[in-house]
Amino acid sequence: MYCRSCHSKKLRIFFDLGSHIPANFYIKKREKSLNKKLPLKIYFCKKCYLVQIKDYISGKKLFSEDYAYLSGVSKTWHDHCQKFTNYCINKFKLKGNDNILEIASNDGTLLKYFKKKRMNVIGIEPTKSTAKIAIKNNIHTEIKFFNYLSSIWLKQKYKKFSLIVANNVIAHVDDLNDFLKGLNYISDDKTILSIEFQYIANLIKYYQFDTIYHEHFSYYSLLSFENLIKKYNFKIFDIKKIKTHGGSLRVFLCNKENNIPISSNYYTLKKLEKNLGINDEKFYLSFKKKIESQKKIFIRKINQINKKNKIIFAYGAAAKGNTFLNYMKLNSNTIQYIMDKNIYKINKLSPGGLIKILHPDILIDSHPDYILILAWNLKNEIISELRKKYNYKNKFILGIPKFQIIN
Repeated sequence: MYCRSCHSKKLRIFFDLGSHIPANFYIKKREKSLNKKLPLKIYFCKKCYLVQIKDYISGKKLFSEDYAYLSGVSKTWHDHCQKFTNYCINKFKLKGNDNILEIASNDGTLLKYFKKKRMNVIGIEPTKSTAKIAIKNNIHTEIKFFNYLSSIWLKQKYKKFSLIVANNVIAHVDDLNDFLKGLNYISDDKTILSIEFQYIANLIKYYQFDTIYHEHFSYYSLLSFENLIKKYNFKIFDIKKIKTHGGSLRVFLCNKENNIPISSNYYTLKKLEKNLGINDEKFYLSFKKKIESQKKIFIRKINQINKKNKIIFAYGAAAKGNTFLNYMKLNSNTIQYIMDKNIYKINKLSPGGLIKILHPDILIDSHPDYILILAWNLKNEIISELRKKYNYKNKFILGIPKFQIIN
């Protein structure tokens, strides 16, 4: 195995979650042909400090016609996109008709807010089902993967980009160097780039093992991200800690020729990572014992509830939810249904646990004793909606960062 960033062979495994069906492979029936599992092991590169998995599904198979993730179903995400849009327009003095490119634009939720501000928006999205939603909503979208070859085509067609957004996509990229080469090609000395990714420090600190799945190839710190980009004429000039996905970093880049000043946030976070030991194996190796202990406690608590013949539903058929269910060995014998508003997931079965996914409207007639919140990063939004819209008065369960019952 070679590191996908620096190509070093100096990688060490620090956690093995067992074998899992890829987390977004929802199925319609209990087809044995789809029960193919892959190892889910996570490694640490001793040279560039990138955390990564070895076994994965290629992008063309993952982001297929029926890829099930839609960014627009969450109100929290809409709020996030609107704030991001306003920040970028004010901070970087973007003007009407500036070209704004979003890589992996999904259903166009973010670009919709830039378009409202009269920006010229372009999305590039490989999944036809999600891209078609964006196109239907008049968000100009190219149905392609972003890589070096497509960057040549994009530059020929659109010439210049004032802002390039690649939020929550770099974790899904196998050939990182090809991706960065493409970003470098379409950027000029005035282009601003925004890249968001889940922060590995939060994943370790808050036991977020469920965010490890085959669709996430890499997990970044500032240190490992900077080691990746420094080969491609980029510099980091600002960093924001944000709350999405359990704690993420928003990193702003530009070409080295740009004289934009470097924010104090950059130096503060570098010092913090040094104190945490981001470049030390000990920081990662402690993770295994923490998660194994967490698993024992969670299973014991759930078994106690089951012995009382209580009914448990789950909410959030997200990829991380499937990692959680599979690692905890929860199936339809324990969790009766999973609720989700995503139309591409309803009436399908979760991979591994084979739990049927239904719309939350089931709560109109059904009243489970507990609802396990799998999409824990949206817990406040979920609890509020289920209490108000469905008058749900019973209890919620959280499994991350630890077992918790919310009355």
